Amino acid sequence: NFGVHTRRQYANQLANKHANSMQLFYQKMVTNPYSIKAYHTFANQLLNRKQGAYLYHCTYGKDRTGIATMLILSCLGVSKQTIMKNYLASNKALKALTHTEYRQLKRITHNQRALANFKRSKAAKRSYLNAAYRAIDQHYGSMNRYLNVALGLSTRKIHALRTIYLTK
Repeated sequence: NFGVHTRRQYANQLANKHANSMQLFYQKMVTNPYSIKAYHTFANQLLNRKQGAYLYHCTYGKDRTGIATMLILSCLGVSKQTIMKNYLASNKALKALTHTEYRQLKRITHNQRALANFKRSKAAKRSYLNAAYRAIDQHYGSMNRYLNVALGLSTRKIHALRTIYLTK
């Protein structure tokens, strides 16, 4: 519930957000020590999984999950273009839910800033994922260095992930 207890509190919280809060959120997801530790743990869980599927998710399925997927696919050698296409597909998958939640929020508030921020927070936008990529480049120089230094994924571990999760 992101620290709120009622829909009215949620609407008020949305009304006070800045228009670029999602870009900042995505930057923090790849630079905040708590997030880095969580993604490090997640990567190690993936390494320990030797067979079968691995299910992971977050509240809405596009933000924390989107970053996790970006990191996994980067380890697997998937192109940034393909990762972006995969991420943006969330909009289609979440369209009906977002529309329903928007109608519910509109019954509570007519504050245009709150409604606009709601739409921004529920969308998967190229600028959001690009903000994470930029933060990685600014702090670590490259995705490979981020995977190595921040997440502790050596070349050997990345090779192991590729062996476990890629098929020919």
